[in-house]
Amino acid sequence: MVAEFATEAMRKLQHLEGLTWQMIKQQTHGTRGKSSSHSLSVADALTAEAQARAQEISLQEDELFSLRISGRQRIIGVRRGSTLEIVWYDRDHKVARSSRN
Repeated sequence: MVAEFATEAMRKLQHLEGLTWQMIKQQTHGTRGKSSSHSLSVADALTAEAQARAQEISLQEDELFSLRISGRQRIIGVRRGSTLEIVWYDRDHKVARSSRN
């Protein structure tokens, strides 16, 4: 399963690498046109378990960025200029709260 995700994630990341952050944030999915990728507030969006892990790893950021890979799979990281430093592979969309979690 991890190998499949890695392959899919690499394809998605290669597709995104030529886009600006604004273009990435404008991408949508589903019939309701929900945002595929967006900023997350560490204090408001992360689950209690994820917040505890953020403290454990001394994550000093107030905001993270979530990239939808497919279905419920996300990569969550810190935006640094034109790069994303990956913090989490969120296989089941459980790192950040959503109305559907």
